[in-house]
Amino acid sequence: MIKDLKHTLKQTFLYGLSNIAIKAAGLILVPLYTSSLSKSEYGELALLEITAQFLVGVISLQLPSALLRFGGVVNDASEIKQIYSTALFGALALSIMFAMLAIPSIPIASELIFDSDSFEVHLKFLVISVVLEILGLLPLQLLRIAEKSTAYLLFVSIKLVGLIGFVFYFVVIENEGVLGAIKAITLANAIFLLVTIPLQLRNSKFTFDPKRGRQMARYGGPLIFTTISALLLTISDRLVIKIFGNFSDVGIYTLAYKVGSLSNLLIIASFSLGFLPIAFKKKGEPNFGTFFGKTLTLYILLTTVLTLGVSIFGYELIQLASTGKRDYWTAATLVPFIAYMFIFKAFNNYFCYVFLLNKRTKYHAWVTVSGVLINIALNFIFIKKYGIYGAVAATGISYLFMAIMSYRFASRQMIAQYEYKRVAVIVLSSFLLAMITLLTNQLEIFIKLPLKTVLFLGYLVSLYLFIATPEEKKVARKTFALLKTKNGLQKLLQGLQES
Repeated sequence: MIKDLKHTLKQTFLYGLSNIAIKAAGLILVPLYTSSLSKSEYGELALLEITAQFLVGVISLQLPSALLRFGGVVNDASEIKQIYSTALFGALALSIMFAMLAIPSIPIASELIFDSDSFEVHLKFLVISVVLEILGLLPLQLLRIAEKSTAYLLFVSIKLVGLIGFVFYFVVIENEGVLGAIKAITLANAIFLLVTIPLQLRNSKFTFDPKRGRQMARYGGPLIFTTISALLLTISDRLVIKIFGNFSDVGIYTLAYKVGSLSNLLIIASFSLGFLPIAFKKKGEPNFGTFFGKTLTLYILLTTVLTLGVSIFGYELIQLASTGKRDYWTAATLVPFIAYMFIFKAFNNYFCYVFLLNKRTKYHAWVTVSGVLINIALNFIFIKKYGIYGAVAATGISYLFMAIMSYRFASRQMIAQYEYKRVAVIVLSSFLLAMITLLTNQLEIFIKLPLKTVLFLGYLVSLYLFIATPEEKKVARKTFALLKTKNGLQKLLQGLQES
């Protein structure tokens, strides 16, 4: 059991680093953006980014997910190549059709989204970027199937380095503003696709299997609605903020969201990348229910620790991310509440894994569609009255509803030994501490930083003393002792690799 958990932790750790590169580039680049863009321009960029995110999720028709599901249970290399080729040809066809429809519609889209025709060039680059990103998702799934998390990290790191360089050149040096940022994203996606060509050539038969294509379509079909709903759940708050507010409000909320969603980027999304391939292979083993329950505890523990850290130091993180611009500091008040609403999302995501494992994706769709309908309704009610603060409340309530609903459905499909008491204590005690530390934000920095650090470390110590089991304490002591030795971190990572 411990070996399985260590393997899951290792995969999650490496995919977590990878997810920083491929998903959190916007967060890493925030200081470059905020130093060169006004609040309104940052809001415009945010809308373009979420538009691209929505289009990638919809146009891909969940072919990457279907590739992982069918390729993850196959051991024959030739069959994996056939599955990959089928997914690749499907993605190419979808991308070409999308581009043919989207490019003539750009003038209308510019007026509709921005009330101006000055964003037509931006949207042309956006269409190209979406196509490149869709095609770039498939080789990443190949690496996930093979559990080559180190190679995965290498490829997405190349993309990150390119993105940082292009943003620095176009946005900071050339001062091209929002258009420069979109150019940078497009070029980074192009470079990423180019460097994965050898990998794709080695793993493709360049033929399309109609039977396999229909199987993948049936699997991914229900997930299309799930994807659309999940994306609307993510982006509808900013769209409604724009309706009742302005681009400056969108910019403030987006900055708070990027900082507050660190646990989503580093743990929640990364955990699924590392855990699902392992779970697909372990499902059916006698102790799978126990493994699934204990893994939930590990997952929520990691998410909660990072959430608490973001909440405690959110004020300082906003100051750093905004490069000292006081116009952005309003975002700091939102960070702790945004951070903790993602714990509800973490629970929901985990229980929804059951639907994927059992190939009952329609339940995933029901949960997500219900959640997004509630979220959109609450956004219009709360944002109109409470502005950006209402957006946080609406999203938090929606994620809580989805977590409860997914748990009820999942419990009927699979019996797992969840550690309810430990999980509840971990989450509730951290939230109480986060609320207490909000009172320290008005203190002088030389007082509040040491105080916040002591409180955070104290929480970690209390987890060890009162929450960890004897076996977990033994593992923790061995890990700590190893880290104190020469090249301890390297030895630890090697041990995880071997497990």
